[in-house]
Parts: sequence; C-alpha cells; structure tokens
Amino acid sequence: MPITPRFTAAAILEDLANTSDEDVRVACDTALKDAYWKRRNLHHVLAIGYSSIGRLLAVAKSASTPEGEHDALSGVKATLYNIASFTWPGWDEQGIDVSPTEAAAGLDAAKGNLAYAEFLDKGDLAISRAHWMVGAHELTAGMYDDAAISFASAAEAAQRAGSEPDAALSTSFGLLSKVASGDATAEGPLAESLDHLRTLADGEMFADQVITARRVIGC
Repeated sequence: MPITPRFTAAAILEDLANTSDEDVRVACDTALKDAYWKRRNLHHVLAIGYSSIGRLLAVAKSASTPEGEHDALSGVKATLYNIASFTWPGWDEQGIDVSPTEAAAGLDAAKGNLAYAEFLDKGDLAISRAHWMVGAHELTAGMYDDAAISFASAAEAAQRAGSEPDAALSTSFGLLSKVASGDATAEGPLAESLDHLRTLADGEMFADQVITARRVIGC
C-alpha cells in the first residue's frame, strides 16, 4: 500500500507535537516555511504558525535554563515575523491570494514580532525590521498615517544600527505612505529616495519592493 504524504495541516501538527523540545524550534520553522513556499497555503501557514507558537511558549515555560527559555521565545518571535511576512499582500507573490482576514492576522503577528524584538532586546536592526513589517501591513490596509509613523520608526532604528539600506528602504516606504494618502508633494521626494536606494547594497531589489507595493495598493 502506498504511503500517503503527510501534507495535511493536521498531520504536520501531529508531527510537531511529537518533536522533542530540543528540536522543536527548527521543526516549527521548517513546517511553516514549507506551508508557504512549497504548499502555497496560507490556511496551513496560520494553523501551523499559531500551533508552533503555543508549543514554543510551552517549551520556554518549562526550560531549565535562561538560555533555553530565550531560545524558545526567539522562536516565537521568528514565527510571528514569518506569519506577518507570509500574509503581507504587498509582495504580490505569485500563487498567493491574501484574504482580508489573513492580512489582519498578519498585522497582529507583525505587532507581536515587534513586541518580542523589544522584550528580547534583539537590537536596533531587528527592531527596525519589526517596525517596517508593521508599517507594511498598515500600508496595504489603508492605514497610511499609521504606516508613515511605523516607517519613520523603522528608519530611525536602522540608522542607529548603521544600516543605510534598511534606513533608505524605510524612508522610501514612508514617502509611499504619504503618496498613497493623497499627498502629491511626496512624489518628487519618493522618486529621489528610490534613486538613492538603488545606489546601495541590494538597492535594486529594495526599490522593486516599493514599486511592487505601490502597484498592489494602486496609487
């Protein structure tokens, strides 16, 4: 009799439940990424993601050392970041159709990721990217003023971290938020910001992210 591949969410969650505490963080991360990149299934992403968070919180609670607790909570943060990223419509990822409910779950996850980045003292670069993810969801949700504030916080943290590409990316997205809100005076600064972004490491890729997000939100 042929073996049925264990691709259903229930089967994957059963496997995770039987994974040892020592291996659970890697197992959760792999299962979540497979649900997105291989299965292209946001229902599985959310089911696996939040079940993983519950398991990792239990591991953190029962950890025998501060290092073990910190590692498990870092896994919670990483899972929240991935949920937020995978449910952001602004990537315009082929084969992924993000529903309003899934996007709302992504915004909640982005805020959770930011809270954990601060609680775990992950440093300015992680905090910058966490603010960026919150802003990204706010942007595609039409919360343009909130997005501009989040992107400004992301740019400031990136500057403290010494990452000019991250700062420039966040600045460009902040200007896009203003354009999306109807501020025509931000068009020129946005074009200049994108020109500057393209001169930096990974700048072409980052500029493409801004352009793709603008196409998605239709402004």
